[in-house]
Amino acid sequence: PPAPRHRAGMDEGRPMILFHYTCGDHGKPGIDRDGVIRPGSDLGRAADMTVGFPQAMFAWFTDLDAPHREGLGLTDAILSCDRLAHCYAVDSPKVMPWMSIRRALPRYFVDALEGTPGAMPRHWFVAAEPIKVSEAIR
Repeated sequence: PPAPRHRAGMDEGRPMILFHYTCGDHGKPGIDRDGVIRPGSDLGRAADMTVGFPQAMFAWFTDLDAPHREGLGLTDAILSCDRLAHCYAVDSPKVMPWMSIRRALPRYFVDALEGTPGAMPRHWFVAAEPIKVSEAIR
């Protein structure tokens, strides 16, 4: 595999470079069209697909430039598409670490996400508003 193109983490006070992985069916068309990653965009085009999925209130990111499907929750449990097919980089200060907001969320929601086998919540980052794409990686 090619060497990582980005180093995640803080650099000279600049925002952390984070990554958003998505499939070609649900996330990619809207991201390419609008240049932003929107909360819930990966869970389907139809609004009724996100009912019962509280994770739809966020856009999700990671500091892992080499993704881990189970650790990031990008399995086929919700959608049957390849949720690692495309990758976008962002560097917005509006993206927050999951660990810093989890206490403000319903316990059942936190437990359901963090309790999935292989979950890596310390590598999760979220935004409740659209985030501008810095670069399309693949």
